[in-house]
Amino acid sequence: MTQLRNGECTPFLGADACHPALPTDGDLSAAWANRYGYPFRGSAQELPRVMQYAAVAEGDAVYVKERVKRDLVACGLPDFASAVQPHALLARLPLDVYVTTTYDDFMAKALERAGRHPEVLVCPWDDPRSRAGAFGTAVARPKADRPVVFHLHGSFQEARTMVLTEDDHVEFMTSLSAHRTMIDQLIPTSVIPALKNRPLLFVGYRFDDWTFRVLFRGLLKTLAPVHSRRHISVQLDPSPSGDPALDLRARDYLEKYFDRSDITVFWGSTSEFCIRLLTLLGLT
Repeated sequence: MTQLRNGECTPFLGADACHPALPTDGDLSAAWANRYGYPFRGSAQELPRVMQYAAVAEGDAVYVKERVKRDLVACGLPDFASAVQPHALLARLPLDVYVTTTYDDFMAKALERAGRHPEVLVCPWDDPRSRAGAFGTAVARPKADRPVVFHLHGSFQEARTMVLTEDDHVEFMTSLSAHRTMIDQLIPTSVIPALKNRPLLFVGYRFDDWTFRVLFRGLLKTLAPVHSRRHISVQLDPSPSGDPALDLRARDYLEKYFDRSDITVFWGSTSEFCIRLLTLLGLT
Protein backbone atom coordinates (compact mmCIF):
# COMPACT_ATOMS: atom_id res chain seq x y z
CA MET A 1 0.00 0.00 0.00
CA THR A 2 2.91 2.36 0.66
CA GLN A 3 3.98 1.99 -2.97
CA LEU A 4 0.51 2.94 -4.20
CA ARG A 5 0.37 5.95 -1.88
CA ASN A 6 3.77 7.10 -3.15
CA GLY A 7 2.95 6.53 -6.80
CA GLU A 8 5.53 3.74 -7.09
CA CYS A 9 3.28 1.22 -8.79
CA THR A 10 1.97 0.68 -12.33
CA PRO A 11 -1.65 -0.41 -12.75
CA PHE A 12 -2.92 -2.53 -15.64
CA LEU A 13 -6.63 -2.23 -16.35
CA GLY A 14 -8.58 -5.07 -17.95
CA ALA A 15 -12.10 -5.50 -19.29
CA ASP A 16 -13.77 -6.31 -15.95
CA ALA A 17 -12.67 -2.90 -14.63
CA CYS A 18 -15.15 -1.39 -17.11
CA HIS A 19 -18.13 -3.46 -15.95
CA PRO A 20 -21.05 -2.68 -15.61
CA ALA A 21 -20.64 0.36 -17.89
CA LEU A 22 -19.41 -2.01 -20.61
CA PRO A 23 -20.23 -5.71 -21.06
CA THR A 24 -17.69 -8.27 -19.91
CA ASP A 25 -15.68 -10.05 -22.58
CA GLY A 26 -17.83 -13.13 -22.00
CA ASP A 27 -21.08 -11.22 -22.48
CA LEU A 28 -19.74 -9.43 -25.56
CA SER A 29 -18.54 -12.72 -26.98
CA ALA A 30 -21.91 -14.39 -26.40
CA ALA A 31 -23.75 -11.51 -28.08
CA TRP A 32 -21.54 -11.62 -31.16
CA ALA A 33 -21.64 -15.42 -31.30
CA ASN A 34 -25.43 -15.19 -31.42
CA ARG A 35 -25.33 -12.38 -34.01
CA TYR A 36 -23.20 -14.40 -36.42
CA GLY A 37 -24.47 -17.89 -35.65
CA TYR A 38 -21.06 -18.93 -34.32
CA PRO A 39 -20.98 -22.73 -34.74
CA PHE A 40 -18.27 -23.70 -32.24
CA ARG A 41 -20.27 -23.61 -29.03
CA GLY A 42 -17.43 -24.88 -26.88
CA SER A 43 -15.56 -21.60 -27.42
CA ALA A 44 -18.52 -19.19 -27.70
CA GLN A 45 -17.29 -17.36 -24.58
CA GLU A 46 -13.81 -16.74 -26.02
CA LEU A 47 -13.95 -13.27 -27.53
CA PRO A 48 -10.90 -13.49 -29.86
CA ARG A 49 -12.21 -16.68 -31.48
CA VAL A 50 -15.73 -15.33 -31.92
CA MET A 51 -14.45 -12.06 -33.36
CA GLN A 52 -12.15 -13.97 -35.70
CA TYR A 53 -15.21 -15.79 -37.01
CA ALA A 54 -17.05 -12.49 -37.48
CA ALA A 55 -14.08 -10.94 -39.28
CA VAL A 56 -13.86 -13.89 -41.69
CA ALA A 57 -17.63 -13.82 -42.25
CA GLU A 58 -17.52 -10.13 -43.12
CA GLY A 59 -14.24 -10.33 -45.01
CA ASP A 60 -13.11 -7.14 -43.26
CA ALA A 61 -11.69 -7.15 -39.73
CA VAL A 62 -11.59 -3.34 -39.52
CA TYR A 63 -15.32 -3.16 -40.33
CA VAL A 64 -16.01 -5.54 -37.43
CA LYS A 65 -13.85 -3.43 -35.12
CA GLU A 66 -15.75 -0.30 -36.13
CA ARG A 67 -19.03 -2.03 -35.24
CA VAL A 68 -17.66 -3.15 -31.87
CA LYS A 69 -16.43 0.39 -31.23
CA ARG A 70 -19.84 1.87 -32.12
CA ASP A 71 -21.70 -0.56 -29.85
CA LEU A 72 -19.40 -0.02 -26.87
CA VAL A 73 -19.26 3.78 -27.21
CA ALA A 74 -23.07 3.79 -27.19
CA CYS A 75 -22.98 2.20 -23.71
CA GLY A 76 -21.82 5.50 -22.23
CA LEU A 77 -19.50 6.27 -19.32
CA PRO A 78 -19.21 4.63 -15.89
CA ASP A 79 -20.25 6.39 -12.69
CA PHE A 80 -17.00 8.15 -11.85
CA ALA A 81 -18.66 9.57 -8.71
CA SER A 82 -18.74 6.09 -7.19
CA ALA A 83 -16.01 5.49 -4.61
CA VAL A 84 -15.49 1.95 -5.92
CA GLN A 85 -15.29 2.80 -9.63
CA PRO A 86 -11.80 1.46 -10.50
CA HIS A 87 -10.70 4.22 -12.88
CA ALA A 88 -11.87 6.98 -10.54
CA LEU A 89 -10.19 5.32 -7.56
CA LEU A 90 -6.86 4.93 -9.36
CA ALA A 91 -7.10 8.52 -10.62
CA ARG A 92 -7.01 9.65 -6.98
CA LEU A 93 -3.54 8.14 -6.53
CA PRO A 94 -0.31 9.96 -7.51
CA LEU A 95 0.61 7.48 -10.23
CA ASP A 96 2.34 8.70 -13.38
CA VAL A 97 1.78 5.75 -15.74
CA TYR A 98 -1.43 3.82 -16.33
CA VAL A 99 -1.59 0.90 -18.76
CA THR A 100 -4.86 -0.39 -20.14
CA THR A 101 -5.70 -3.31 -22.40
CA THR A 102 -9.20 -1.97 -23.04
CA TYR A 103 -10.10 0.31 -25.94
CA ASP A 104 -12.18 2.90 -24.07
CA ASP A 105 -11.09 6.29 -22.74
CA PHE A 106 -12.33 5.74 -19.18
CA MET A 107 -8.90 6.13 -17.55
CA ALA A 108 -8.15 9.40 -19.31
CA LYS A 109 -11.58 10.80 -18.48
CA ALA A 110 -11.25 9.78 -14.83
CA LEU A 111 -7.89 11.56 -14.62
CA GLU A 112 -9.30 14.69 -16.25
CA ARG A 113 -12.19 14.62 -13.80
CA ALA A 114 -9.60 14.48 -10.99
CA GLY A 115 -7.98 17.66 -12.34
CA ARG A 116 -5.01 15.98 -14.00
CA HIS A 117 -3.78 16.23 -17.59
CA PRO A 118 -3.13 12.80 -19.09
CA GLU A 119 -1.26 12.13 -22.31
CA VAL A 120 -2.83 9.22 -24.17
CA LEU A 121 -0.50 6.97 -26.21
CA VAL A 122 -1.42 3.92 -28.29
CA CYS A 123 0.78 0.93 -29.13
CA PRO A 124 1.46 0.83 -32.92
CA TRP A 125 1.57 -2.99 -33.07
CA ASP A 126 -0.43 -3.04 -36.32
CA ASP A 127 1.59 -0.63 -38.46
CA PRO A 128 5.30 -1.43 -38.98
CA ARG A 129 5.84 1.75 -41.04
CA SER A 130 4.82 4.06 -38.21
CA ARG A 131 6.65 2.42 -35.32
CA ALA A 132 9.93 4.31 -35.43
CA GLY A 133 8.25 7.69 -34.90
CA ALA A 134 5.05 6.51 -33.27
CA PHE A 135 5.42 8.41 -30.04
CA GLY A 136 6.84 11.62 -31.49
CA THR A 137 6.88 14.32 -28.80
CA ALA A 138 5.51 12.09 -26.06
CA VAL A 139 6.27 13.01 -22.46
CA ALA A 140 9.87 12.05 -21.72
CA ARG A 141 9.23 11.76 -18.01
CA PRO A 142 5.62 11.38 -16.85
CA LYS A 143 4.59 13.14 -13.65
CA ALA A 144 1.64 12.74 -11.34
CA ASP A 145 -0.02 15.89 -12.70
CA ARG A 146 0.68 14.85 -16.29
CA PRO A 147 0.50 11.06 -16.35
CA VAL A 148 0.69 8.79 -19.39
CA VAL A 149 -2.22 6.51 -20.23
CA PHE A 150 -0.86 3.81 -22.51
CA HIS A 151 -3.29 1.72 -24.57
CA LEU A 152 -1.41 -1.51 -25.10
CA HIS A 153 -4.15 -3.24 -27.11
CA GLY A 154 -5.40 -0.31 -29.15
CA SER A 155 -7.95 2.41 -28.70
CA PHE A 156 -11.30 3.67 -29.94
CA GLN A 157 -9.33 6.62 -31.33
CA GLU A 158 -8.56 4.39 -34.30
CA ALA A 159 -10.46 1.12 -34.55
CA ARG A 160 -7.80 -0.67 -36.61
CA THR A 161 -5.48 -0.60 -33.57
CA MET A 162 -7.85 -2.75 -31.48
CA VAL A 163 -6.38 -6.17 -30.57
CA LEU A 164 -9.62 -8.08 -30.96
CA THR A 165 -9.42 -11.21 -33.10
CA GLU A 166 -7.22 -14.30 -32.78
CA ASP A 167 -5.11 -13.00 -35.66
CA ASP A 168 -4.68 -9.70 -33.82
CA HIS A 169 -3.38 -11.45 -30.70
CA VAL A 170 -0.93 -13.50 -32.77
CA GLU A 171 0.23 -10.42 -34.69
CA PHE A 172 0.62 -8.46 -31.46
CA MET A 173 2.87 -11.13 -29.95
CA THR A 174 4.78 -11.50 -33.22
CA SER A 175 5.45 -7.75 -33.27
CA LEU A 176 6.56 -7.85 -29.66
CA SER A 177 8.93 -10.76 -30.27
CA ALA A 178 10.35 -9.19 -33.42
CA HIS A 179 11.17 -5.96 -31.59
CA ARG A 180 12.66 -7.30 -28.37
CA THR A 181 15.86 -5.35 -29.01
CA MET A 182 13.91 -2.25 -30.11
CA ILE A 183 11.01 -2.42 -27.70
CA ASP A 184 10.71 1.38 -27.68
CA GLN A 185 9.11 1.10 -31.13
CA LEU A 186 6.08 -0.51 -29.48
CA ILE A 187 6.22 0.90 -25.96
CA PRO A 188 7.13 4.54 -25.16
CA THR A 189 10.48 4.99 -23.46
CA SER A 190 8.61 6.89 -20.74
CA VAL A 191 6.55 3.77 -19.98
CA ILE A 192 9.21 1.04 -20.08
CA PRO A 193 10.77 1.88 -16.66
CA ALA A 194 7.32 1.82 -15.10
CA LEU A 195 6.92 -1.76 -16.34
CA LYS A 196 10.40 -3.03 -15.59
CA ASN A 197 11.19 -1.38 -12.26
CA ARG A 198 7.91 -1.15 -10.37
CA PRO A 199 5.41 -3.59 -8.90
CA LEU A 200 2.44 -4.06 -11.17
CA LEU A 201 -1.20 -4.05 -10.11
CA PHE A 202 -3.62 -5.93 -12.38
CA VAL A 203 -7.27 -4.89 -12.00
CA GLY A 204 -10.11 -6.46 -13.94
CA TYR A 205 -8.52 -9.64 -15.26
CA ARG A 206 -9.44 -13.31 -15.09
CA PHE A 207 -6.91 -16.11 -15.09
CA ASP A 208 -8.43 -17.75 -18.16
CA ASP A 209 -8.84 -14.72 -20.42
CA TRP A 210 -6.62 -14.26 -23.46
CA THR A 211 -5.42 -10.79 -22.53
CA PHE A 212 -4.08 -11.85 -19.16
CA ARG A 213 -2.33 -14.87 -20.65
CA VAL A 214 -0.66 -12.69 -23.30
CA LEU A 215 0.44 -10.17 -20.68
CA PHE A 216 1.72 -12.72 -18.22
CA ARG A 217 3.44 -15.10 -20.63
CA GLY A 218 4.41 -12.59 -23.31
CA LEU A 219 4.89 -8.92 -22.57
CA LEU A 220 6.29 -9.14 -19.05
CA LYS A 221 8.82 -11.81 -19.94
CA THR A 222 9.85 -9.84 -23.02
CA LEU A 223 10.63 -6.78 -20.91
CA ALA A 224 12.26 -8.62 -18.02
CA PRO A 225 11.90 -11.93 -16.17
CA VAL A 226 8.79 -11.77 -14.01
CA HIS A 227 10.60 -13.36 -11.06
CA SER A 228 13.08 -10.46 -10.94
CA ARG A 229 10.36 -7.97 -10.08
CA ARG A 230 9.36 -6.82 -6.68
CA HIS A 231 5.93 -7.72 -5.34
CA ILE A 232 3.21 -7.90 -8.00
CA SER A 233 -0.43 -8.00 -7.00
CA VAL A 234 -2.98 -9.50 -9.37
CA GLN A 235 -6.72 -9.15 -9.03
CA LEU A 236 -8.58 -12.09 -10.53
CA ASP A 237 -12.27 -12.89 -10.59
CA PRO A 238 -12.78 -16.51 -9.53
CA SER A 239 -15.03 -18.80 -11.57
CA PRO A 240 -16.69 -21.17 -9.07
CA SER A 241 -17.61 -24.66 -10.28
CA GLY A 242 -20.29 -25.28 -7.67
CA ASP A 243 -18.13 -27.90 -5.96
CA PRO A 244 -16.43 -26.31 -2.88
CA ALA A 245 -13.71 -28.98 -2.75
CA LEU A 246 -12.91 -28.50 -6.45
CA ASP A 247 -12.88 -24.71 -6.10
CA LEU A 248 -10.49 -24.97 -3.16
CA ARG A 249 -8.12 -27.16 -5.19
CA ALA A 250 -8.30 -24.71 -8.10
CA ARG A 251 -7.45 -21.77 -5.85
CA ASP A 252 -4.62 -23.67 -4.21
CA TYR A 253 -3.16 -24.52 -7.62
CA LEU A 254 -3.43 -20.94 -8.93
CA GLU A 255 -1.93 -19.45 -5.78
CA LYS A 256 1.05 -21.83 -6.03
CA TYR A 257 1.38 -21.15 -9.77
CA PHE A 258 1.51 -17.36 -9.33
CA ASP A 259 3.58 -17.52 -6.17
CA ARG A 260 6.45 -18.91 -8.24
CA SER A 261 6.55 -15.50 -9.92
CA ASP A 262 6.11 -13.58 -6.67
CA ILE A 263 2.51 -12.70 -7.52
CA THR A 264 -0.22 -12.41 -4.93
CA VAL A 265 -3.78 -13.25 -6.01
CA PHE A 266 -6.80 -11.36 -4.69
CA TRP A 267 -9.92 -13.51 -4.92
CA GLY A 268 -13.05 -11.46 -5.53
CA SER A 269 -14.80 -9.09 -7.91
CA THR A 270 -13.31 -5.80 -9.05
CA SER A 271 -15.74 -3.93 -6.80
CA GLU A 272 -14.72 -6.01 -3.80
CA PHE A 273 -11.09 -5.32 -4.60
CA CYS A 274 -11.74 -1.57 -4.78
CA ILE A 275 -13.57 -1.62 -1.46
CA ARG A 276 -10.61 -3.40 0.11
CA LEU A 277 -8.20 -0.96 -1.49
CA LEU A 278 -10.16 2.05 -0.22
CA THR A 279 -9.97 0.68 3.31
CA LEU A 280 -6.26 -0.11 3.18
CA LEU A 281 -5.44 3.32 1.74
CA GLY A 282 -7.64 5.11 4.26
CA LEU A 283 -9.67 6.79 1.52
CA THR A 284 -13.12 5.81 2.78
